[in-house]
Amino acid sequence: MKNIANFFKPFSSFLVVYIAFFGLGVSLYTAHAHPLHRPMIQLPPCQNITTGPLIVVEDSLLLTVTNTTTQTVSLTETTLVWTDYYDPEMFVDYFRFVGITYWNGDDFDSPTTQTSSVPLPGLTSADWNLDFDGYGNLFGQTHTVGPFALQLVFDDACEVTADITLVETQIVEPANGDVITSIEDTRFEAIAWDIGVGTNNGDGIESVHLVLLDPTSNVVVNTLDSTPPYCVWGSGNPCPIMSSTLWDSLPDGPYTLIAWAKSSETASWSAPAQVVFEIDHNPLTPTPTATSTPTETPSPTQTSTATPTNTPPPTHTPTPTETQPPTSTPTPTELTPTDYWLFLPVIFDS
Repeated sequence: MKNIANFFKPFSSFLVVYIAFFGLGVSLYTAHAHPLHRPMIQLPPCQNITTGPLIVVEDSLLLTVTNTTTQTVSLTETTLVWTDYYDPEMFVDYFRFVGITYWNGDDFDSPTTQTSSVPLPGLTSADWNLDFDGYGNLFGQTHTVGPFALQLVFDDACEVTADITLVETQIVEPANGDVITSIEDTRFEAIAWDIGVGTNNGDGIESVHLVLLDPTSNVVVNTLDSTPPYCVWGSGNPCPIMSSTLWDSLPDGPYTLIAWAKSSETASWSAPAQVVFEIDHNPLTPTPTATSTPTETPSPTQTSTATPTNTPPPTHTPTPTETQPPTSTPTPTELTPTDYWLFLPVIFDS
């Protein structure tokens, strides 16, 4: 199977203005091809002709019409404004009323308008229906994507109208581009609503069709969930994770999750929401950048310096008391015999 992108064209190619019947309002929706518009003449409503809801049946549209008068009326013109989602393959195959195929197709472009003269007897009901071709069953379901608007003109004088409103769906988990590395991140979930009923998750929704494709487009899951939140792995709030057995068996690579929502009011489907994500069981841990460690410079050998001996301070020696020098005693002069004579007195005789 080729990549799922080959099955689904981008459904946001351009915005189209869809004008609701009865002048009740304007809504925006995305489509693939021709802008929806209403090339219909404005006629008064048929007072005595009633209808049930316009609904989808597989690849057909069905409307029950009742003539409440006793007079026969004739269907004289039909205009269908339709979503050409599967352009260029999709086309309208026929129009049929009261079991009569009054137009046998084929029309590849919206809107489709045909004139006719098909009688509806008084006090009777009959089905109006059409068939689309050019698309079919996909993953077990036929997704006929709306919105649609129908006008039936009777006796060229009055009209009955019916429409199918837009159904929307979104995938909230996972996000497009996510990389799933843990089983705890596999609580895959979609939300959906029919705007004709409300804008809260689950408003007017019968079920959501969820399909998960592996990297080779093989189907991993194909399921319908009818209770919000709409989960891939079964009901729960919050959505459950996948089983550990499945997690361990899935190969790494890109996966595609697709979701369609089906209206409980009209059986119309939303266009598919689609995300592509990756599963990676062994994410690489970033290697830190190596920081160059500087070469350690050897510290110079420390020369041991002798610790100086602690020399005790000298003991304080008291200052000696100053001793007075002894009184100098004159040393007697020693006389020699010679000297004596020098001192002898001289005696003179008188």
